[in-house]
Amino acid sequence: MEDEIPRAISGRGDEILERIHKPLLASSDNFDRVSSYFGIGAFVKSISEIAEVWGRKGRIRLIISPADTSDIHIALKNASNDKQKASTIVEEVIEKAVRKIRGEHPERVEALKQMILHQLLEVVVVKPKIGEGIFHSKFAVYHISSDSNIGSNIGAGVSKYVAVHGSFNETSPGYGDNVEDASTHRSWESGQFDVAKAFKLRFDELWNDFSNDSVSIPITASIRKALEIVPGTSGELERSKQFTVEDFLDYTSQIPHCSGFSKSVWLMPHQAAVAFSVSKFKPV
Repeated sequence: MEDEIPRAISGRGDEILERIHKPLLASSDNFDRVSSYFGIGAFVKSISEIAEVWGRKGRIRLIISPADTSDIHIALKNASNDKQKASTIVEEVIEKAVRKIRGEHPERVEALKQMILHQLLEVVVVKPKIGEGIFHSKFAVYHISSDSNIGSNIGAGVSKYVAVHGSFNETSPGYGDNVEDASTHRSWESGQFDVAKAFKLRFDELWNDFSNDSVSIPITASIRKALEIVPGTSGELERSKQFTVEDFLDYTSQIPHCSGFSKSVWLMPHQAAVAFSVSKFKPV
């Protein structure tokens, strides 16, 4: 399995998805991702592999940068270097964004809510400390499980993670029709360790707000507040329930109400859009 993952790909995003991202994710117990942009459609493309991470009691840590035209970017720019002020402004912007998305795509809000509720996803927003630019870094660190297809072939006591660096974002186009680049660096290979370690340490630096060039603002708590997940409420108590792949697909795929559909059949977002469009015409 490990030998089948290429050192580098320059081509379509779906090739990176199938030959690098999915095999590594399926063998990981935690997934750390730095991306300029994020779309929940990226998770839909690899939901079976994400289920492997969740099944190992793992989580996804996501570091993102707001687009230079977004409300968050503008708010952070206006907040200057006052981190407390920036956190407050980001919380207000997230609440507005969630209200907007809830009105247009309630299924995406519910999927996000469940991931946050079950502590499967944590999110940090990063911005440069100085200048007019944006945080444009893109890389991932896959923490390989010792009992996975890849990890079982690596000696005990050897560090097991793979850093992937490239041009692709954690979005549906990034793993789809876009033409992108990706290179892989294994921690257990002597000729690749230095690069893999550099990206692993960089992620930890950004996540813990130790970077000299960037400001990191945790927003998981703000998202929880915007999604109305309050400790001690019935919503918080739902964490005792297992969040499954079926649940995720139910939340992200709006299935037209029809006796021909059931929980055993799902539509992906693009399929649902076509189905809804067709359903406007009678008979269906």
